Amino acid sequence: MLTLITTILECYKGSYNALRRTVVRHCLNLITEDVFDKTKLSAINDLNWRLGLICNWEVNVRRATRCRFVYWQRSLCPVFFKEMIADKTRLNQMNYYLAALSDPIDMLQNIKHLPSAQIAIDNYKKEIYEAFTQHVIRPICSKTEEELR
Repeated sequence: MLTLITTILECYKGSYNALRRTVVRHCLNLITEDVFDKTKLSAINDLNWRLGLICNWEVNVRRATRCRFVYWQRSLCPVFFKEMIADKTRLNQMNYYLAALSDPIDMLQNIKHLPSAQIAIDNYKKEIYEAFTQHVIRPICSKTEEELR
């Protein structure tokens, strides 16, 4: 048991990566309630869980904010573009929406039913580009042209 505790303490020194996290989890699984009482073991597990969250915050945020579902709702793109262009106070949301539109691309790279996944990616990009051109670029160009006359 002393070796397990020493190994855990050594793993906490330095950067906390996936390998060290795995070693700590295995050691904690082997430590029984004979060494620590239930409350202390629970507190140690809780702190270890928190440390894992802190160390993997980028992965957790990326996973929580993944917008792959936008691919299946892409027919709403024109509506969102129109709404953002219509309300000038919402134009700052365009960057976030365009970033969300790029999330399905990694999912499309795994397509197997087409000869190449690039076909699906190109079709998706073309569809988004056409909606963006029709509902964002053209209205801005026509509005600018009207103001210049």
